Amino acid sequence: MKKLQDVCYDDTPVIPGTNYRVHGMRPMPEVVTPGTPGTQQRPGTPPSDAVVLFDGTDLSGWESVGGGVAEWNVESEYMEVAPGKGDIQSKETFGDCQIHLEWAAPEKV
Repeated sequence: MKKLQDVCYDDTPVIPGTNYRVHGMRPMPEVVTPGTPGTQQRPGTPPSDAVVLFDGTDLSGWESVGGGVAEWNVESEYMEVAPGKGDIQSKETFGDCQIHLEWAAPEKV
């Protein structure tokens, strides 16, 4: 049985703005290790290619929408809106993406 590397092309044009050739597979895509599921006692782990924007300890991956430091509260592995501090956004920007989001809300508001 042939391996994927054995059927790739090395003599086709390079796709503009990339390191990839048309119908090529070099560089080979990174192998992604799946995350693990969480339980009530502990959270799961993210997949190996995940960009973790909040790890439960600080807002270093976030900023105020108007610029500057994100001034929301961080407590016991969650972030919470701080009254009067405005909206926040991630420092990193994304195009198309797959997102995994978890949140909690009280039963009675």
